[in-house]
Amino acid sequence: MTFSGKIEESGAIKILVVCADWCSVCRDYRATLSDLPEFDIKWIDINDFESLTEEIEIETFPTVIIVNKMDVLFFGPVEPNKNSLTSLLSAVKTTPSKTTHPELAFAIKTWFGK
Repeated sequence: MTFSGKIEESGAIKILVVCADWCSVCRDYRATLSDLPEFDIKWIDINDFESLTEEIEIETFPTVIIVNKMDVLFFGPVEPNKNSLTSLLSAVKTTPSKTTHPELAFAIKTWFGK
């Protein structure tokens, strides 16, 4: 459940979903969101980045991180269903708030190979 790629400077919103391959809720959520091709969704398996996920204090799955370029617009757990994510995206698009979180910024750069 890992990915590779770089955050583009285009300003397109990216959705990072931090999960665990052993988590049945995460597996179901991934299947649910697979029919949302209009969003750039990246899956991050904590087993591949254990030390980073500990540093940014991910305590529950799935945890969603919404970024625009390198600005964190949202970071936190969400209800694992499509409606919760699309509602959150609508809210972030209309009233974005940037989060300062140095460990999270480092993790995002690491996940994207920047």
